[in-house]
Amino acid sequence: MGPQSGAGEAVPAPWALAPDAYPTQRLFRLQAESTKEGGSLRLVLRLESPDRYRLTISDRLGRSLYTVDATPDGGWLLDHRQRRACRLGPDLALGGVPLEAFAPAMLPRVLLGRVPAEPSGRVSRTDAGRIEFRDLRGRRWTVERRGGAIVGWVAWRGGEPVVWWRRLDDEALLSDRIRGVQMRWRQVAREPLDEPLPPAAVPSGYASGPCAEGAATAGVSGAR
Repeated sequence: MGPQSGAGEAVPAPWALAPDAYPTQRLFRLQAESTKEGGSLRLVLRLESPDRYRLTISDRLGRSLYTVDATPDGGWLLDHRQRRACRLGPDLALGGVPLEAFAPAMLPRVLLGRVPAEPSGRVSRTDAGRIEFRDLRGRRWTVERRGGAIVGWVAWRGGEPVVWWRRLDDEALLSDRIRGVQMRWRQVAREPLDEPLPPAAVPSGYASGPCAEGAATAGVSGAR
């Protein structure tokens, strides 16, 4: 059970989505930059439940590049340019987007400002609102909160911060120091998701296969 607010209403744990986060559909504008290139992306997130969602990634002209169609037991990653589909595994590999270490179910949590990992055991808390824990893979996470709201988190490797997220007014910033990639995004629209998502399926004419490296990745160059 999560911590309680002053009014007695349960406050979601930092790694959990708030109950009013779904079912919704949202539009995000995202700017991605790497050491070599950069570009703008349009993201539409249709979130039915914490582990059932569809994320469509388009370029700035609205041309669909990729779809992540996640279900509780997996789902599909669709490459619309190559007309390829691959089964989602425990990790999500989108080249140019620093999410390789996260399970697909964690992607909505990243976009909505939650922590994309769950503790495997004891959670340490300080009076200043800082939280620290290790996930199921043994990775260390630190979370900073103010007034109960998450304002930043860091994923560590050894004693070095490797991925960090921070809230900047109405924007969010995610930086991957290992890959030299940075994303900045903001939500520009939100409305209820009135109907359940259709079953995840491979479109007609798409080749299917394993998610081999480079076979179905959303590179920053595709956002130009």
